[in-house]
Amino acid sequence: MRAFVSSWRFPPYNGSAELDLFKRLKHVDATFEIVQAKQATPTEGGLFDDSYAARFNRYEVEVDGAPRTRVARDRFVEGVQTAFRNGPPCDVVLSHSNEVVSHDAALTLKSQGRLPWVAYFGDVVAA
Repeated sequence: MRAFVSSWRFPPYNGSAELDLFKRLKHVDATFEIVQAKQATPTEGGLFDDSYAARFNRYEVEVDGAPRTRVARDRFVEGVQTAFRNGPPCDVVLSHSNEVVSHDAALTLKSQGRLPWVAYFGDVVAA
């Protein structure tokens, strides 16, 4: 199985939600094509080795800004679309992140085809 993942952040960039997703995926016998926003400095080293069942191919999108600016969001969505169009065929689209733009980008892919889409929003928090 090959999954296309839209996630504003993913390791090696630090974030508890991103590390949680990595921990959930690393034992799945699948290839994950991950598109993420390029961050200033990677913070988690050594996570990607051959000891996991999963294979991770990461692609970074230059966004030049925080996820809540229109320019950064548009660049990320365009980058996700380009990576999907130019990458290998996938069986499912997965979106993840505390940043809603990850789900916005996956929605544009879902509207272009018939792939199943799994949107992971994280833990539900009672307010």
